[in-house]
Amino acid sequence: MLARLSLSEQLDQEIYDKGIILEIASDMPEKFEAYYDNAYGLDRPYITINAGVRSEAERNALKAHELGHHESCICDLLTAPKWIRQKYETLADRWKLQRIMPIEKLIRAFDNGNLTPLSLSDYLEITVEEFMYGINLYEEIEGPIYDYGQYTIIWHPFNIKRDRRRRR
Repeated sequence: MLARLSLSEQLDQEIYDKGIILEIASDMPEKFEAYYDNAYGLDRPYITINAGVRSEAERNALKAHELGHHESCICDLLTAPKWIRQKYETLADRWKLQRIMPIEKLIRAFDNGNLTPLSLSDYLEITVEEFMYGINLYEEIEGPIYDYGQYTIIWHPFNIKRDRRRRR
């Protein structure tokens, strides 16, 4: 029987597979929780997470967000104009959303009896704040109600309904 990897282990493996160095730094400025660096002259890209981030659920969201930068960002965001930073932050957030709380996983969590934001965020291995941010982002992307196969998802208040009459 195969053991199921935690979200943290999955993200760590993905970071390793992509050749990214993950480091925890205690000397980061407090305004940064995490940072992705792929500057010229580096042998490999880095994801650096502030040592002040204690919760595994918070680190999961940060790792996924920084992986989103790895997948989508083509410039140095620290020196880029504000509108470019905003664009790439949005792309990284959307990538993170698809990675840590895809629709299929939300439905599976709901079908397993996780009905409250706290139990859903525990199931997804993220913070409640991150879960609520993801729900708001899904509503922004998909609209207030989203049909997915046999399921109808209402973002606010969050609810999933299954209609067995509809095809998958």
